[in-house]
Amino acid sequence: MIAVAPVELDRVLALAHELGVPAREIGEVGGDALEIRIGGESVRRDVRDLRVAWQEALPRALDM
Repeated sequence: MIAVAPVELDRVLALAHELGVPAREIGEVGGDALEIRIGGESVRRDVRDLRVAWQEALPRALDM
């Protein structure tokens, strides 16, 4: 998964196609929450909470 500026989307998708890499747009980045919708289910989390989990994941895994 990558994030690109909207102005670069077509170029990135074309390059992926040229290289034989499956790629498609799946959403937009922005705001203060992450929301994932699959079928009829939806999960929403505050970005601040996710940032803390991301920052602490490696130290926690390495018992630091």
